[in-house]
Amino acid sequence: KILLDLDGVIDEVGKLKALQRGLVRVAVPQLMACTLMPGLMASFRHDHPQVQLRLVDTLVEQVINRVFAGEVDFGLGPERAPNSDIEATQLFELPFMAALPADHRLACQRELRWADLAGDPLITLQGQFTERLATDLGAARRSVTLEPANEVAFMSTALSMVAAGLGLTICIPYAAEMVQQYGLVLRPVVDPVVLRGFYIFRRRGRTLSPAAQRFHDYICEELEQHRPFARALREAQRVGSRR
Repeated sequence: KILLDLDGVIDEVGKLKALQRGLVRVAVPQLMACTLMPGLMASFRHDHPQVQLRLVDTLVEQVINRVFAGEVDFGLGPERAPNSDIEATQLFELPFMAALPADHRLACQRELRWADLAGDPLITLQGQFTERLATDLGAARRSVTLEPANEVAFMSTALSMVAAGLGLTICIPYAAEMVQQYGLVLRPVVDPVVLRGFYIFRRRGRTLSPAAQRFHDYICEELEQHRPFARALREAQRVGSRR
């Protein structure tokens, strides 16, 4: 029995050391990489200073591909087409909002309708972003059409173009800090309110290292409690109540 107890202690010490050390790689879209993730990483590193966190910022469409290829331990991003090899767990959902210059003719309104955006060139992200949004709008309001004037790879490009007066763009509330850096404002878009779910992706059947599992669980716990973007979620709930 003494030997069994000793084996148990050694096993627990090994698990603790593995948790305290290690390299964790996470793939996230560029917008999430420069808004939501740095704060989460900093707070986690405060409690686990010896764990190395490597952030892989990438195109939205590449997040799942990097998880599937084993380049990262897990990834975060918006909902994408189902993949039988990828396990997806929803973290949160938020409504789309319009980003526009503070002196724009629509900026004086507290909320906008999708039809209001028709008078300006619309700048959106490439890939499934526009396709899914168009599907959501088409299912809710047949009279609303979505025809982007420009499709770009990164939200920072879209916001820069909006700041230059080239049109409007659509983004998620957690981008508020970056939107402000470009001198823009956010306005809820209703009629209908369109929500987008965000997920944590991991390779099905793959066991994470203790350090990766802890960071995975930490992200889920923090986002479930809405700590990193409480203000954005309050706005989402206010807008969502009109849905």
